[in-house]
Amino acid sequence: MRKLLTTIMCVAVSLYCFAAMAASSPDTKITLNCIEQSAEQVLKEIEKQSGLNIVYKSETARKWPKITLKVSGQAASEAIKQVAAKIGEPYSINKNIVTIGRETPVRLSRTITGNVKDNEGEPLTGAIINVKGSGAATATGTVTDIDGNFSIKINSDNPVLTVQYVGMTPFSMELTEANTSRPIDVTLSPNATMMSEVIVTGYQTLSKERASGSFTVVTPEKLQGKLQTGIMARLEGMVAGMKTVDGGTPEIRGVSTISGTKTPLYVVDGIPYEGDLAAINPADIVNVTVLKDATAASIYGARSANGVIVITTRSGEEGRTKVSYNGSMKFTPLPDRDYLNLTTSAELVDLQETLFKYPHSAYNPLTANTPMNEVYEILYDYDAGRITESEYNERMNHYRGLNNYDQFKDRYVRSNQMVQQHNISFSGGSGIYKYALSANYQKNYPYEKAQSDDRIGFNLKNQFDFFKWMRVNLGLIQSNTKADYDNGFTGYSYLYSGASYKMLYNEDGTPAQWYSGKNQREIDRLNSLGLLDETFIPVNEDDKKHYYSQSKYQNINLNVRFNIIQGLNLDLMYQNEST
Repeated sequence: MRKLLTTIMCVAVSLYCFAAMAASSPDTKITLNCIEQSAEQVLKEIEKQSGLNIVYKSETARKWPKITLKVSGQAASEAIKQVAAKIGEPYSINKNIVTIGRETPVRLSRTITGNVKDNEGEPLTGAIINVKGSGAATATGTVTDIDGNFSIKINSDNPVLTVQYVGMTPFSMELTEANTSRPIDVTLSPNATMMSEVIVTGYQTLSKERASGSFTVVTPEKLQGKLQTGIMARLEGMVAGMKTVDGGTPEIRGVSTISGTKTPLYVVDGIPYEGDLAAINPADIVNVTVLKDATAASIYGARSANGVIVITTRSGEEGRTKVSYNGSMKFTPLPDRDYLNLTTSAELVDLQETLFKYPHSAYNPLTANTPMNEVYEILYDYDAGRITESEYNERMNHYRGLNNYDQFKDRYVRSNQMVQQHNISFSGGSGIYKYALSANYQKNYPYEKAQSDDRIGFNLKNQFDFFKWMRVNLGLIQSNTKADYDNGFTGYSYLYSGASYKMLYNEDGTPAQWYSGKNQREIDRLNSLGLLDETFIPVNEDDKKHYYSQSKYQNINLNVRFNIIQGLNLDLMYQNEST
């Protein structure tokens, strides 16, 4: 019985293996519709449908390009053949096992030629060409000529061609017998993340090695982590020799004039900019070049006397629509009174008592019309003998023990100053039309509870490539700021600057009265004449004044470029700003 069962199992296993081999034949019909997928994913799908075992090196597969393959009811072997051709790899099929890739190095010994251009079809002069590999003469290099052409001799195993150009995304490819039998055409695309490698003067873009004069380049990578809402605030400490004076005005080359404009010249996307820099979304900036010395005068003349700050914003790129969002919330805690080491009420009263011992002007609270500081009024009363020493000490100690910090903080002041920013952008386009649209919203909450302001703006850049010899850029910048709140009494200003014993509420909880300009005797006299009551109680003043501010900025710019001949372009620029 045991021998019989063993025989039956062996027969069953043999039948199963035969059926599996029959089901995993290279002639198995499969259907594929893969668009821009990695070659490894396509092979896995073929393996899944055909049952074949496809073997390859994973480190080699990572270098394979994305491919598009459409197969309907064809043999798996035919699909494998097409995949191998697209990735430039040999293959072999042995029953149900498929091997893709080389077991031995590929040696090439020949001269290859090619051409390098940008995504607009313009040749790139001076692009760096390198071929690296294993074996003899493992690395060789050259550069492209004025027409973007190159020629290089290789003699190595598994050679790899690399192409590099400043401001462009590097290119690399493995060289085989198939792809080197004809000239190699390479197209490089701009890389915004490489803008740190170039100097933007407004009228031209050149590498650091070719630039003369003194300059500093700041890129988004250097500004990461900075939460300031304005461009100039983010540049603080990033540019050697530049400092901020006069409430935020940058100073690059010192003061060149006494009564004239001291601000530097701002250039945004090649055009001098006269608007508020707050209208420029910091999230849109890809390059800031600060031109410091007299070299800038050769470009902008006398307007560069105070330096030039050239700002380049993001443009659209060919491809599907890309959506990006970034936001931030910045909290600045309220400075602690003890941390600031401010004078206490007791220290202030002692100081006033000491100063009163020196010669001082005469004052009689009973006849004067103007108010006197509370503590000095006590000192004058005691000096004139109107109060006893015990009354004097009691009243002075009362003011020594007062502290208005909590009253101001609870009613008028936020515990944190907050600034929130939200940026969303859309970009994309085709060979003819490219666009970049960004919107920015900013909300500010200062320490003063009643106050807040917000700003909303957008930046739209359109690029039309109507012909190879003509390009049109049309841009629109819009920014609206608004503030709307009651400001009858701003308590934050008194929190650190006023006398700490000047209270908002009396000990019984009633609102305290403050005197400014007139004492109570004069106020009562004016009230008896039927004039306006000038009694000032801070907590009742909140809604007595209102602040409203609205600002709008709009910038419409147009640029038309004509490619006349190679190396000669004509740019016509127009800009209209309104504030």
